[in-house]
Amino acid sequence: MTAKKRLLPKVAFIRLKTILFFWERVVFYSLTPYFCVYM
Repeated sequence: MTAKKRLLPKVAFIRLKTILFFWERVVFYSLTPYFCVYM
């Protein structure tokens, strides 16, 4: 139980970083064409 509790924040943190990285890529690739059009 204690080991699982200690592991949980690390797993949540890794998952959060993965989600943030994924959304960063999505936003980047969806906004890049607009920047190309305006430039």
